Amino acid sequence: MFDKFLHFRESRGWNILKKIQELLIVICASVSTLIFVVEVVIRYVLKIDFLGYDELVLLFASWLYFIGGSYAMYKKEHISADMLPLFLKGRVLQVTRVVVDWVIFAITLVLAIWGVDFFLYAMSRTANTTVWKIPLLVSQSALSVGYVLMAFYALVYGLEDTLLAIADGKKLRNEKRKGDCEQ
Repeated sequence: MFDKFLHFRESRGWNILKKIQELLIVICASVSTLIFVVEVVIRYVLKIDFLGYDELVLLFASWLYFIGGSYAMYKKEHISADMLPLFLKGRVLQVTRVVVDWVIFAITLVLAIWGVDFFLYAMSRTANTTVWKIPLLVSQSALSVGYVLMAFYALVYGLEDTLLAIADGKKLRNEKRKGDCEQ
């Protein structure tokens, strides 16, 4: 059972989710940059105001920020100050990391619940941007999607590290029993 779950990250669904996130990140970053370039050219070269460019940038930047955050969680490259290896070693470090994983999951789960609540609240409002009339829900939904993905990744890694800690614990107990029998 452990092996099946531990190989979950090699599944097709996991890879598709990763590719979708990567694609969204590239698109959002590229479009945001392109909007800024176009705005500068229109404003300073053509001497025309590009009204509403900030609404477009906000839309793509919101998605970039939250999908980027969830992608960093997926890659385990989110901002952290992991000083545990400096103070702990071996089994104590492994168990402490499991505890940290579950604390991270609890925090991201609360944020995901708040994000979904915010999305549901935003659905009941029909607010649009001023110039382009883009529903604010489009950019606000990025928050919900990003936090749900972060909670999902935190859950997967928490389960993974817990299963590995259990497996290593069993392995250590079996090795100790073997050593006791040999004496």
